Amino acid sequence: KRNMAFTKITNECIVVIKLYCPNLLEFISEKEFGELIRKFINNTVRNGNSHNFSLTFFRLVKEHATNESKIIRSEFKYCDYLLGKFLKIGKNKAFKDLLISVMVNFKQSNFKNILGEIGAAVTLSTILRLNRYEKSLPNGKSVDFEFIDKTNKIIWIEVLNIEFDSKKYDNPQLFQKFICGRLQQKFNDKTLNLENPEKARLYIFPVLHGFTEDIIHENAGF
Repeated sequence: KRNMAFTKITNECIVVIKLYCPNLLEFISEKEFGELIRKFINNTVRNGNSHNFSLTFFRLVKEHATNESKIIRSEFKYCDYLLGKFLKIGKNKAFKDLLISVMVNFKQSNFKNILGEIGAAVTLSTILRLNRYEKSLPNGKSVDFEFIDKTNKIIWIEVLNIEFDSKKYDNPQLFQKFICGRLQQKFNDKTLNLENPEKARLYIFPVLHGFTEDIIHENAGF
């Protein structure tokens, strides 16, 4: 009976993902997604992170069934849009590794940050070749991506999601100081004890959340 229940739930989940994020199944098979659903069910009740991929996905299933809101559906449609853009670039094992890793990171991942990582990978893959997701550095730390440029130069990318409370916005100078400070802090942390040639490979890719159109326009030249 338990296996029958799992099968029923899995089939329902596949129907939902086909509706709102069908491009995900271009990177992982229905069988693989079904196995992930089992992991979602088994692990969701064991941790308190209410914003990871699995719980966000189950909220999508509920939203689809009740039709009370479109918030989660919109987020998954945006995810599907990003995945579709990467499909035009070409399938990539490192990108699939990214997708699976963030989906099964039950304790630390945040769906909004997941979209940030996917968006960064898509944007950078238009000019660089994605070589690896989660690259270990010589200093014992790690970065989100390793890319290779047209000259075969290795480039390390760390995605930094920055939350900003637009109510606290004062002026462009303080805002830019805040952003630069966060970027410098992350760069210093990731490059600690690295040699200068290694430091030169590492870049911080900011993904900004919580900004109004007015803030964006006022800082357009930043």
